Formats: sequence, C-alpha cells, structure tokens
Amino acid sequence: MKKFNSWHPLYYRMPFDSHEKIKSHLLTLIQKAPYNTMLPGDPGDKYRISFCDWENSNDLKRPWVAFFLPYFHEVLKEFMNHNGFSYMDLQEMWFQRYNKNDEHGFHLHQGHFSGVYYLEFDKSSPKTEFIHPLTRKVEKIKAKEGDIVVFPSFLNHRAPLMKSDKSKTIISWNFQVRLV
Repeated sequence: MKKFNSWHPLYYRMPFDSHEKIKSHLLTLIQKAPYNTMLPGDPGDKYRISFCDWENSNDLKRPWVAFFLPYFHEVLKEFMNHNGFSYMDLQEMWFQRYNKNDEHGFHLHQGHFSGVYYLEFDKSSPKTEFIHPLTRKVEKIKAKEGDIVVFPSFLNHRAPLMKSDKSKTIISWNFQVRLV
C-alpha cells in the first residue's frame, strides 16, 4: 500500500496514478454529457458554474461515471484501508467545469465524506479553500491536477473566483462509511 502524498488534519490528498491514462477519454465523455449551468438564484448568491451535472448526481450509470467508477474505487480503497473503514456507500457523483468568472461560494455537503478529483486543473486555477473549524481561518487545499482530495462533509469549503481563461474541471462526490 502506498503512502498518502499529503496529510492535513482535515483532509487527505492522494495522487491518482491513472490520471494520465484516463484524463482525455474522461473529459470527452464529460463533454458529451447532458449538463446544466448553475446561476445565482438570489442577489448575493456566490455561485456560477458554467457546466455541471449536479441535477443527475444520483444516477451512477451515466456513461462518464460508469467509465470512472472502477478507477475511483481502486484509489478510494487506499483511503478506506488507511482509516479502518470496511464499507463505502457512494451517494452522489457529479462534474463541474469552471470557466472565467465562475465560482462556488462556501458550502457544505451531505454524507460522512466528500471528495474532489482535480481532472483539469491548470496552475493558474484557484485552489479549493476551506474554513478551518477551530481557527476559523481560510486555508487552501494543497492540490494539483491528478490529485484526489477527501474531506469530512461538514468542512465548509469553496471554489474561489476563476480569473484564468483556462477551464477547471473537477469531479466531486459524497459518501457514507462503516467501520471494520
């Protein structure tokens, strides 16, 4: 079993060894997927996401998800074993593609854990930020393209304003676990 690339008291960052192998095909499948645009509903809402399929996040049989799941389960096994969890119930999985001026304000997720796979993540892309629950300081997740980050679902986090002309594409999910 390989070691985690980085450990933070509030999240795990793991390299995804199959990233280069699947990136191009996964992006093609996502490009073909039905999507919606998330726009603010009320003045002051802090989200604008150009392309996402959140509305279908419970459908784990979508073509891009079916392709990604075997790789996903392989890398999440490491997280599960490392933490003594015996079972994972994947509740939802979706993609989000951010373009210039997109953002997703601070929010929480459901389930025990949530995660992000940085599928398309240029060095100029803003890093995910979270509010440390004890210090209340905003911290950046130290991630790069090809990383998978898993964190407790209660962790208040955001995707800051995208200032780059390059796209940022992530895959996110929520899951429950059981102890051994």
